[in-house]
Formats: sequence, structure tokens, C-alpha cells
Amino acid sequence: MKTNRNKRLLAALLVLLIIVLAATPALAASKMALNVRVEAYLNDGSSVKPYKNVQIQLGKTTKATGSNGTTKFRLENIPATTMVMLSAADPTVPSGIHMDLYFSPGPNEYASILPSGPITYDINLTYTQNTNTVVIELLVDKNHDYALNNLYFEKKAASQQPQQPQQP
Repeated sequence: MKTNRNKRLLAALLVLLIIVLAATPALAASKMALNVRVEAYLNDGSSVKPYKNVQIQLGKTTKATGSNGTTKFRLENIPATTMVMLSAADPTVPSGIHMDLYFSPGPNEYASILPSGPITYDINLTYTQNTNTVVIELLVDKNHDYALNNLYFEKKAASQQPQQPQQP
């Protein structure tokens, strides 16, 4: 009697192990890499120009915008749904902006932006296999008030098909 029970338990564990091993590649395949580019512009009232040396923190990584007002990040192995904090701060004056970016894969690229405070946003981003870069544009006015100016997606370049050699 005890051996039958042990055999059934062993068979159930074996089936469970097979299910878990079969599902692991599907779960691993759902992880993607995504580029995020943050562009900061200063509107001094007469013109809009790139804003350099803005400290951008995405997750645990901090970078400063260059002379073109841009900095780039690469998110590796994004799980099916994830949240990343993005903060931008001006090192010369006490001002900045904070965003919670919620990434999830989907059939179409989509972004919904919900202001959750004067300088805080919750942004839900749905990306696809063809999404190469999420671009976040920040605008800083002459009073150093930050605002989210634009958010858009750049697609991956279409892969070129190899050319067939011509027959003589």
C-alpha cells in the first residue's frame, strides 16, 4: 500500500517537474532589452536649446545629459511587467522631475501618462518586439520648472534581406 502511494507521489512530482521545465524557456523568452533615451531642453523664453548636465537617474544608474541634452540607457532582461523609477535633477538649482515608468509587452506600442503631482508622473508603456527605443523629452523653463514634453517610440530598423547573386 505504501509503495503505491510513493509511486503516485513520485509520478506527480515528475509531471510537475516536466511542466516547470517546459514552461521555463517560454518565461525566459518573454524577457527583452529596451533602450531609453532622455532628452532635456531648456526654454529660456526666446529659444529652445539642449540642456546639458541634467542628472538623470533610471533605476540605479545615473548619467548626465551631454552637450546635446541627451543621455541613453539600456534596460536588459526586462521581465514581462516591470516598474522603473526615472528622476531628473538640475545640479545648479533645486528642481527636477520624477516618473514611475511601468513597462509591459503588448501587441501595440502605447503610452498613458498620468500626472500624480506637480512634478511627478506615472507612465504606462506598452512595447512590442519591434520597439527599439523609448524617447522621453523633458522641457525646463526659465524658472527651472520641469515638465514632460513628449514621449514616443522608435522602431527597430527593418532587417535587410540578403541579395541573391545574379545568374550570368
